[in-house]
Amino acid sequence: MAIRVAHWATGVTGREALRAIIEHPQLELVALYVSDPAKVGQDAAELCGFGETTGIKAVNEVDAIMAQQPQCLCYTAKAAGREEDAVAEMSQFLLAGINVVTFALISMVYPPAAPEPIRQSLEQACSAGAASFFATGSSPGFMSLGLVSSALSTAGRVDALRIQEFVNVSRYGVPEAMRDTVGMGQPADYVPLRVTYGITERWWGPLLHHAADLLGEPLRDVTFEWETALTDKDLTTDFGPVPKGTIGAYRWTLQGVIGDNTPLILEQYMRSGKDVAPDWPQAPVEVRHSAVRIQIEGRPSQTIDFHIDFMEDDKVDCSIIQTAMHTVNAIPGLVSAQAGVYGPDDLPVYSTKNLG
Repeated sequence: MAIRVAHWATGVTGREALRAIIEHPQLELVALYVSDPAKVGQDAAELCGFGETTGIKAVNEVDAIMAQQPQCLCYTAKAAGREEDAVAEMSQFLLAGINVVTFALISMVYPPAAPEPIRQSLEQACSAGAASFFATGSSPGFMSLGLVSSALSTAGRVDALRIQEFVNVSRYGVPEAMRDTVGMGQPADYVPLRVTYGITERWWGPLLHHAADLLGEPLRDVTFEWETALTDKDLTTDFGPVPKGTIGAYRWTLQGVIGDNTPLILEQYMRSGKDVAPDWPQAPVEVRHSAVRIQIEGRPSQTIDFHIDFMEDDKVDCSIIQTAMHTVNAIPGLVSAQAGVYGPDDLPVYSTKNLG
């Protein structure tokens, strides 16, 4: 019998998750919540570009979602800047015994290092409702957690661990995130919100704690550095124009130490075009979407290079699809799990079931 799933919100990535639910052979979409009154009454297929009518109409009443008795809620509303509200919205489902998966609550991708008030609220809701919660995504998520776990499972002595993420954001059609949060297209003196509000440390810092915990040592002496670079030509992107002389690239480094002096380093390089900031480290392949390189120095030393292929018929950045799929594909395992808050290494290995 298919797992009954409700879906919350239809933003850029939310639409991909909604489509993934509809196409998943083990899942049945039973309800859809939207906040935009203009979307109320529209069929789920219409809102996510799926070819066939589903018969599931969008509503904006929580009671109407609950009435369909879903076994799991896929929550994709914006949580950045409104984490308390997002936790409250998800917790009402957990308290009702409905499991929750999300890519929105980035601070919970590694629960042991999550902000304590958020983690405790979700743990209490899971316990009271006998339900389960899981937050994941692409990065932070699969590329910076799952691949690291796999790499360290084959390691012997580790002298250093470096994780490098390379992102071409030109097709990332979320203007608010790219312009305000990252700073693309802003004047040279603009300080990205990721820096101003400590977003990078709060969202990506737990990834260093995850690696440290896998290696069995506490993380200490964490430092954060960042830098922007200007574009020397006008750029056209899916989030709008990036004029010559404005910020066209942003990079940051988080670094900590474990043991006697073993460094754990996490770096991210975001570019609005492949030719911006040519002196910065480059991905091992031309990045049309995103890539990650995981390097372990030790015995044996090893390198993992992972990138998302570009397909000409993609209408969205493939990293958005990856984020949605790593979340939706977790639903069967989460529904089968005992009640609680789950982290990246807690659920059984899961996979898509959608074959061409």
